[in-house]
Amino acid sequence: MSYQYGESNRTTVRDGYTNLPNIQAALDTRDGVTCAVGGNCVPIDLFGGFGTITDAQAGFARAIAIQQQKYEQEIGSLVFTGPVDFVSLPTAAAPLSMSFGLEFRNETGLLEPDECLKLAPASCQGGAGGNLLPIRGGYKTQDWYFEGILPVIDGMAFAETLDIEVGFRSSDYDTIGTTDSWKYGFNWRPVESLLLRVMKQRANRAPNIGELSSPVTSGLSNATLDPCSVANAGSIDATLRQLCISTGMSDAQVGVIPDIISG
Repeated sequence: MSYQYGESNRTTVRDGYTNLPNIQAALDTRDGVTCAVGGNCVPIDLFGGFGTITDAQAGFARAIAIQQQKYEQEIGSLVFTGPVDFVSLPTAAAPLSMSFGLEFRNETGLLEPDECLKLAPASCQGGAGGNLLPIRGGYKTQDWYFEGILPVIDGMAFAETLDIEVGFRSSDYDTIGTTDSWKYGFNWRPVESLLLRVMKQRANRAPNIGELSSPVTSGLSNATLDPCSVANAGSIDATLRQLCISTGMSDAQVGVIPDIISG
């Protein structure tokens, strides 16, 4: 029997960006001394040359944002393993070896961005792209499984060992329901220094917390529709296709990639 708990916490400080509303206000000045909006706004001249932006100007135009992330995972398992003495072959020295197990897993995660990062369609940080919204979610799964190795041949010519291997797992997610995975095949060791393994398997991947719980956001303030995406597939002509390719897309991706991604 086993139980484990894991937790990961991260605080990200995002600095080096301009405060989008502030710098827009700082640029709106008639005399270079006061801002049109008044208050504690400090005017700024972005074309004054190197060294002309003062600490006060930079401080007013600066945006620092913090985002918190946390991920928790619980895993409990109960495993029975060992030989099944009454299942054996006369050509092999060892009987069938089996493992039976039960497992549960509980995963939760959250992302809590600063208030300025939540502003839609763009965050308060100029140049940082679209806004960032909170994410909070999780899922639980309960599994049962078995695995087995049956020795078929031991110590014969051209068959130092030959084993049959099987396995099956049933996973019950509270998000997507029940799904199965399995494997079967054989391991053949013709001589001590060579092992040949042939296996057929099926695996599954359930959606993670980000894929399940992410809200809809825009990538950039002016990108409510990506002209190179599937949302604009019917309007992509040869000229636009070349522009899309020039951004780094392959020809096969143009008009195919998704537009807005969310959970």
